[in-house]
Amino acid sequence: MGKGASARADAHTDTASLHQSYQTTSQGAEPTYRAFNAIVVKIGRLQDKSGVPIARVVKAATDAGANDLAGPVLSLEDSATALAGARKAAVEDAMTKAAAYAHALDLRLGRVISVTADDPAPRPLPLTQAAAPPPEAAALDLSVRVTIIWELADAKP
Repeated sequence: MGKGASARADAHTDTASLHQSYQTTSQGAEPTYRAFNAIVVKIGRLQDKSGVPIARVVKAATDAGANDLAGPVLSLEDSATALAGARKAAVEDAMTKAAAYAHALDLRLGRVISVTADDPAPRPLPLTQAAAPPPEAAALDLSVRVTIIWELADAKP
């Protein structure tokens, strides 16, 4: 990415390819080539301490010849703790709701039959929003969806 990007940026090639096609002209078919190179740039912060936004990285990429930009994908540096908390909260919420339904039916929750969970996947942010300076107190929503199937039992064991 060069000097203009960020001292904390980490870049690596994601995809590189070369495609050949033929263009028909009056002199016959001539080969043409299209090269594609996609890189992923990991940035430690959306803004550095002097307040320079991610736009610096976008500018460095376009100055280097990039003409197709996507992202950014926002994520936590260490999501394990936050995900563990979100999973625990999702299970507690499911248990509370299931117990309320069971009680309304004059039943109680029995053993757990199955548990499935959908962990979050990062979503790309439109580039127009990415180039704008982030708000002072940025927030990243993290959610986990859990489905738990319980056996229902008589209220009196």
